Parts: sequence; structure tokens; C-alpha cells
Amino acid sequence: VASGGAGKDEPVLDDDEQLSGEEEFDEIDELALKGRKPIPINSCLFCNHDSEDVEQNLEHMRAEHSFALPEQKYISDLEGYLTYLGEKVGLGHL
Repeated sequence: VASGGAGKDEPVLDDDEQLSGEEEFDEIDELALKGRKPIPINSCLFCNHDSEDVEQNLEHMRAEHSFALPEQKYISDLEGYLTYLGEKVGLGHL
């Protein structure tokens, strides 16, 4: 783990380092305690827009931000995938 552009207490991983599942859960808990929150599946990943449902949210992100999920027909758990993306973006793991 290297230190860099992040805050003093936030680890920065080198490109070849990855967190284990348990380490990632611990880091998510730590970030949540610092006030960061995952983005809900009905909320846009890019702006403050909230949609009535997942499909409307995907349409908003496509129309307003040119965001599309490639090969969406092969995503078996769309809500789970959007939950994952919301955690990554909302907690700052880009």
C-alpha cells in the first residue's frame, strides 16, 4: 500500500494490489462511517437526479450522460450490478 493523493488515513493501492473481499468490506464500513454513502439504484451515478425505477434511471443516464451498459442482456442481476456501481462511485473507489 502506498500513500499519495488520498487523505492521511486513506490507503492508496498500487495498480497491482487488490483488496481481499473482507478487506474491501472493512474499507466500505470505514468510508461509510466517514459520511460517504453508496448511490441508490434509482439515483443517477453522475448527478442528483432520482428516478421512479431502475429502467427510468438507466434511460436518464443514457440520455443525459451517454452512459449505457454494454451487453445488458447478459447481466443476470441488474439491480446487483447497479448496487455495485453505486458503491464504487458513492464511496470513491473509481
